[in-house]
Amino acid sequence: MRSSNLLLGPPFISSKARAMATATSPDLQRLDPSVLIEEEIVPGYKAEDYYPVHVGEIFKQRYKTIGKLGYGSASTVWLCRDLDKQNEFKALKLYINRSKVHRELPIYEHINSLRSEHEGRNHVRKLIEAFEVQGPHGRHICLVHEPMGMSLDEDNSVFTDLERQAAEHPSPCKRADNRTIYPSWLLPLRPGLPAISDLSEARFGESDHTDHIMPDRYRAPEVILGMPWSYPVDTWSLAMVIWDLFEGKPMLPARNPDGQYSERYHLAQLVAILGPPPLEFIQASERSKRFWDSDGNWIAEVPIPNISLDTAETRLDGKEKDEFLAFMRKMLQWKPEDRGSCHDIF
Repeated sequence: MRSSNLLLGPPFISSKARAMATATSPDLQRLDPSVLIEEEIVPGYKAEDYYPVHVGEIFKQRYKTIGKLGYGSASTVWLCRDLDKQNEFKALKLYINRSKVHRELPIYEHINSLRSEHEGRNHVRKLIEAFEVQGPHGRHICLVHEPMGMSLDEDNSVFTDLERQAAEHPSPCKRADNRTIYPSWLLPLRPGLPAISDLSEARFGESDHTDHIMPDRYRAPEVILGMPWSYPVDTWSLAMVIWDLFEGKPMLPARNPDGQYSERYHLAQLVAILGPPPLEFIQASERSKRFWDSDGNWIAEVPIPNISLDTAETRLDGKEKDEFLAFMRKMLQWKPEDRGSCHDIF
């Protein structure tokens, strides 16, 4: 889920959006319809998949939309006033109408059913309620949460101020494909503890899984090769995220010369970074025959790049670099069972 990346004065819209805006009335500005913004830039975007939310629209006779908080490949998220509660606000997540098999809702329902006193329970986002709405091209599942960074016990004045500012200074918007597209707000940053949220890719652990999970360049080897996967994919994901945040660039671009994701390029880069996979690992996957022969030799029509984990890391030197790479190698292993557990890593 993404949001605009600069915080300005009322109503907290990015400078890029303001630069694109042209005045059409004293109260309303239109964005250049030829410039793609927000969910339009998501790969595979189709306008008819998204519910055409309008600021001020009321859902379930209760949730009045005030402004947009973010977007993603499968949903948009909106700040709403709860008309049934005195001075309370909620975050409303509206899924695209292609979300036929909804994974996130059962996960939240399971979490809500638990009666736990564990100290971490307050760091997992809770679902308030879920419902469906009818859009022009299908039905959309809606999830209602507390806004991130706030609890029912905290002062909601920041949202009251945002509501007032949005009424006095309407956000620039764009008309395209029979829907209005609003730039996302960026709420004021405030210190706080992390929370686990956006569980659309979460799975129950009791069964085997072979579907494609994770953003493409983050995919663990067993996911790329269509093998059953389990908790060790989280260890792999953690390594990818840490690398991205620390190095400021992806470890594995996993793109062909046309800029498209490619499993062959992804695996070739993995071989360069990790070395050849164990033979017993690739023998467990039928799909591996596209990339290796029966002796484990690389046969895909993509060269192994001349890179290594050492050369890819460019921010550290000496002992710090050695320790960081040792930390990464605990998580980056071909065989899932060879990756360190959370206890081993930390």
